[in-house]
Amino acid sequence: DMILTLRDRVAQMIKEGKNAQQIIAAKPLADFDSKVEQPGTTGERFVNQLYAELGGK
Repeated sequence: DMILTLRDRVAQMIKEGKNAQQIIAAKPLADFDSKVEQPGTTGERFVNQLYAELGGK
């Protein structure tokens, strides 16, 4: 559920025309930060990966 929720949030922001930095600044993962951050992974990195996978430019 968490992955789908995050995907939907980032996809919506991409549809709104936001770039990766704007999406990161909006902190779409804030309520999941403790679950996402593991060694080598940060919320910013995760958002960048989602952004690229969802076709953000």
